[in-house]
Amino acid sequence: MNKAKIRFMVLFWGEIFARKAGERMVGSLLGRGNFEALNLNEGHELLCAADDKSFSIFLEIPAVKEAKKYLKIQQIKIKQPKYSSKNLSKFQKYTENISFMSEMFKVMLDQAFDQNCYGSILDPDCVFSENYIKE
Repeated sequence: MNKAKIRFMVLFWGEIFARKAGERMVGSLLGRGNFEALNLNEGHELLCAADDKSFSIFLEIPAVKEAKKYLKIQQIKIKQPKYSSKNLSKFQKYTENISFMSEMFKVMLDQAFDQNCYGSILDPDCVFSENYIKE
């Protein structure tokens, strides 16, 4: 029985979140029962909306290298946010980050949409349990 492929999607920028995405998110997806539940011939993907530097850091993480056995990992190119001022308060910077994330999610979804696959938007901080992915 043919099933639709799964397209995992994640948005990140900066070294901290590149490492969180690779070590925590991808690392936990490598847990028992997750990728084993996928038919590798179905072309499952991990699409990363990230700037070039962050994506390079992400690709060097051992868990990401291991995940390449199960997923095609691709970049959706974004740029790092440009802030309206260098003197922003923490709250103002947070607000601008959220606004930027909203714009980049639209970019990611516009490029990633495929009516013939399942989509799953992930967060770099996510930690998945064993057997999270079910057939």
